[in-house]
Amino acid sequence: SGPAQFVSISGRSEMIYTSNLQGELDNFAIEYKLEDLSQAKAGKYRTKINYLLEGASVGQMHLIDTLELEIDNPPIFDLEITPELGGVIRFTNVTPSRPPQTYEVIFQTKSNIGRQYQLTQDTSSLLTNREGGVMPQNYFTLIEESLKTKGNLKHLNKTEMKAGRTVLFTSDREGSSDQFKVIYELISPKSVQLGDYSTVLTYSLTEI
Repeated sequence: SGPAQFVSISGRSEMIYTSNLQGELDNFAIEYKLEDLSQAKAGKYRTKINYLLEGASVGQMHLIDTLELEIDNPPIFDLEITPELGGVIRFTNVTPSRPPQTYEVIFQTKSNIGRQYQLTQDTSSLLTNREGGVMPQNYFTLIEESLKTKGNLKHLNKTEMKAGRTVLFTSDREGSSDQFKVIYELISPKSVQLGDYSTVLTYSLTEI
């Protein structure tokens, strides 16, 4: 007899099978299973498992086989955005009397490379309508909110959106996976040119 369900493997000797009292011949199979490795650091992991046969008498134990294992945990360095923006933020039917419009985006980083990284935002231009009218930058802002974020958020107060590159987030020193929220807000000025306004945003994960 032996374990009837999966058990964790430790660095100590573990009993995997015990014969009946008569020590009769028997057949059995051992199945090994890997749990989710997404939180483990990327790289190759090696170990050896020795199989020892122990008799009824004290000291009657000898090595019968060795299993050499090698596991390759591939690197993960990815970004998920909810909802999917398609690279564009658009505010529709902008009028002077319309209340502020907001656009909430959740960013989830996934990394097991074990090195610190940052998330940057590249804004192609200020908000622009089809006629080429440009929204003054002080009316278009962003602010970040923590979602039990472990890293460092750069804009915990409202920040004017500017064309060009802006760092949104820096991970902790261990480069842990993380998540946070960005709220983009447009306040319509009294002299606004009516219409739809949009800009193209590009997000990049880079090691520091």
